[in-house]
Amino acid sequence: MRSQVGLMADEIMKILKDAGFGKDTLKNTQKVYRAATKWFELKNDGNYSFEVFEMFQEIYIEKYSMNKITRRYFLKVMRALKHLREYHDNGKVNYDRIDEKNKYVPNSESMKIVMAALDSVELSERYKKRMEANLRKFFCYAEESQLIISEINNITLREYMTYIYPGNSASMDMVVHALKILTNHLACVGIIEDKPNFSYLTPKKSVKKIIPSFSEDEVARILSATDTEASVGKRNYAMLLLAYQAGLRSCDINNLKFSDVNWESSEVNIVQSKTQKTLSMPITEQLKNALADYILYARPYSKSEHIFLSIRAPFEPAKTHNMCGWSIDKLCQKVGVAKKQGRRFHSLRRSFGTWLANEDIDFETVSQMLGHASPDSSKPYISFNDDRIYDCAMGFYDIPIKGGVYL
Repeated sequence: MRSQVGLMADEIMKILKDAGFGKDTLKNTQKVYRAATKWFELKNDGNYSFEVFEMFQEIYIEKYSMNKITRRYFLKVMRALKHLREYHDNGKVNYDRIDEKNKYVPNSESMKIVMAALDSVELSERYKKRMEANLRKFFCYAEESQLIISEINNITLREYMTYIYPGNSASMDMVVHALKILTNHLACVGIIEDKPNFSYLTPKKSVKKIIPSFSEDEVARILSATDTEASVGKRNYAMLLLAYQAGLRSCDINNLKFSDVNWESSEVNIVQSKTQKTLSMPITEQLKNALADYILYARPYSKSEHIFLSIRAPFEPAKTHNMCGWSIDKLCQKVGVAKKQGRRFHSLRRSFGTWLANEDIDFETVSQMLGHASPDSSKPYISFNDDRIYDCAMGFYDIPIKGGVYL
């Protein structure tokens, strides 16, 4: 018979499922509730009490403070526990999830204009949804401020941009693009006489952060911390090498098939998931041995054509997140590799690009080896080399210094 907390968890899961939460979110939430149910059964015969709840919550707060769990997982646990407490106190769950289509719903005539404007341009379905969300938001603003669509001009657009900026400062380029699509359509069908001038609305380029890669020493320490005696360690070790020594994306590592590996020529030949372009990469003997070690001695029996499988039945290939990405933080902590913002499993691919650049390999070749469709795509993958930057520094040899702190 299910305990009180177990029954509460079942009801919350039903609410979240009906609300449209994804499979991964539901799976992670269910995992938290299984642990919570066992905890309450151990401490209070499965009945809810605030004292026992706080004790359980404190366990995860301490784990997070000691870097034993990631921030992402910690937040998921805290949200699941928040739902549990809310359901006990109020009999309902505030999941703080607002569907944009429900939040911004203009009248039917406005929606007809939105859809007609989007149909007038060629956009991917994903991008079209983002444009639709921006246009629905604009028409809701127009209705609220009693703006007549035929009177849209530079002044009304500037007022709207000022109004919306505080909550959309990071995506103003999308807002401007959506308004351009709309006003071009309105001008073409004669609803407005002239297209507004968007030259003064051109948003500044977004700041591109330089995300640090792992150094060769750090990668060596991470690899040394991987338990290659265990099955999961053999698998993760091979995946780590594919990211660092071959520069493959996690999605391509997850999708790697037996037919992609040419053992005789020591090459990996794939069709990249992101670009759909073919890529051939040489692989080292170390990587070949790691792959063979996993396939021969650790890979579960399966007829799947994919090399890397989950460690639990039914032993399926990865479908979404990379299978060993979650362990990178744990390995770094184990060997004392500093936690830096933005560094994760994908940073091993960045390290591969940086390592090639440091070996004086030309930029175009680096781009080709990373499998990028454009050389510009490779720029964020190459971290600064401190030694090269020092070479650019100017000395004071030709500058006469007559006083001050330099003497």
